Amino acid sequence: MTRLEQAGVMLLGLVAVGMGLRTMRRREDTAIDEIGTVIATYRGPAAVCQGISVVLVGFGIVAFAVAQLLGLGPVLEEHVRERPGIVIIPVSLAGLAWTMSLVFGTVEQRGSMWRLVSSVPARLLGLSLAVISLAGLAVGLWDIVAPAAFEQAAHSVSATVFPGQSPSPAR
Repeated sequence: MTRLEQAGVMLLGLVAVGMGLRTMRRREDTAIDEIGTVIATYRGPAAVCQGISVVLVGFGIVAFAVAQLLGLGPVLEEHVRERPGIVIIPVSLAGLAWTMSLVFGTVEQRGSMWRLVSSVPARLLGLSLAVISLAGLAVGLWDIVAPAAFEQAAHSVSATVFPGQSPSPAR
């Protein structure tokens, strides 16, 4: 990737951060399809959750783009391979924030009793995905707090899932 492309990726990440901050400040987010029809309107806590998730993803994009621009891409990649928790934690937080917006629901889902009842599956999906995000957060924290125990467990899972293959080299 050229430096100009890396700068463009960084700019996209900064735009995402700005969009997320704007959504959090306004406490409103509107999803529009390709022909301009409003699909969903998030207000209040749901919009704040949407904004948080977009800000976290934007910061992640900016961080990796800056690392590439500074020539630190291979070093960062190696560090992430050794301690994946540094990526798992923010991704899980972004996922948790986004799934909570599903739990809070949209303005349209609160428009009538029928829509509120019909939104229950989406809210249950949001709760299920929130549990998965919390599990990811726990795994990421485990990697950061107890790296030796995490690595031992990861090797054990890898040996169970891929029997007969040699384990990755010790770090």
